[in-house]
Amino acid sequence: TIGSNQILSKDEFINKTRELARLFYERDKVVVYGATYPSSILFNLQVDLLLMGKQLVFYPTKEKNKPIFIDDNDLLFIVTYSGRFLSFVQNQTDKVLGLSQHIAAFTKENKYKQDHLSSCEAFFPLPFEEDELESNILLMIVGDMIRYHYYYDYYKG
Repeated sequence: TIGSNQILSKDEFINKTRELARLFYERDKVVVYGATYPSSILFNLQVDLLLMGKQLVFYPTKEKNKPIFIDDNDLLFIVTYSGRFLSFVQNQTDKVLGLSQHIAAFTKENKYKQDHLSSCEAFFPLPFEEDELESNILLMIVGDMIRYHYYYDYYKG
């Protein structure tokens, strides 16, 4: 463990990224909602998924008055390292969580999962304590693995 967070084994990591790829595939659209910088790390994933016919859109949390469009069969993918944004824009977050029936999250805080994300279909826990370089690298690798599984399991197959 690192701090209070568990580190995933290699098999758990592969299974979690495969699970995220499956959820991406099963939903009509993926809506990334979260902190601006971590979400921007997924830009290359967005481009590749678009080339494979899957729509992935971003809604940065700093745009508080921007309407967010989520349909019943869309996946809300929450991306936050520390989980601070869930509290920072609490009213907006509550509205967004209420819009979606399908939620996945990438964050380190299990307390946020318990408080706000209890209905998550997939929860990818971060083992790091702060907004560190390691979190950026891990998110890039998670994006690469989602792309890999999506391509081989659903697009190519």
